[in-house]
Amino acid sequence: MKDKKILLYAGTTEGRKLASYLGRRGVRLHVCVATAYGESLLPEEKNITVTHDRMDNASICQRSDQKLEKCLRGYAGSVFKTGQGK
Repeated sequence: MKDKKILLYAGTTEGRKLASYLGRRGVRLHVCVATAYGESLLPEEKNITVTHDRMDNASICQRSDQKLEKCLRGYAGSVFKTGQGK
């Protein structure tokens, strides 16, 4: 998995904690936050890159690949089928 990178949308305290946790363990990730202030709260790790641009649906899909999009649609569908998404 060395050539792979996790894409994390972190707009909450939990997102920052997850980024910090993964970063300390050497996981390569790219973190997207909405503001420069949000970026300033993230840990500085050599294996973490960050962007602080607000994104619409098209921008999110462009940053992601089709496999991820299919995966998310499948997950969302299963959540709503089981009634967990209500």
